[in-house]
Amino acid sequence: MNTTARIAAATVALLAAPLVLAACAGASNADIEAQITEGVRGADPAIVDVAVQSTDGVAGQTVWVRVYVDPEADPDLASVMDAALPALLASSPVRPIGFYLDVHDAPKPDDVDFRSRSGLDIADAAKELGIYNWYSDRLIGAGTDQLEGKYGTWDELHG
Repeated sequence: MNTTARIAAATVALLAAPLVLAACAGASNADIEAQITEGVRGADPAIVDVAVQSTDGVAGQTVWVRVYVDPEADPDLASVMDAALPALLASSPVRPIGFYLDVHDAPKPDDVDFRSRSGLDIADAAKELGIYNWYSDRLIGAGTDQLEGKYGTWDELHG
């Protein structure tokens, strides 16, 4: 092995090591999804079901939460979201770097398609809460710092 190959191999090993160690130390996506599902499901009486998808990247976990509400109950969407967002943060076993949230009428389908934008219009509720970096196609998204600014830090909620 020549010097260039050794340097290249050492560089790859150094760059990969933190990622491998981080993956081993954290909770699995399935654990994160199960814990957030249970936490958010009990956050508000109008929430009848929840679907969660988490993805891990170099910077950390991003969580997508889809809340299902009873359409007959005519829920206050701002209240539903104001209950779901801190529950997302409090029930997550890891501090996510960001989140997405949308709200749909129940029932939850057997196969949830997170690409679908057929949810309820939550624009007014999102504006009322002021916790989002962007709103698009009935979906809000933001960094966890915004949640922590309103509801307390992840560490405080787990303390």
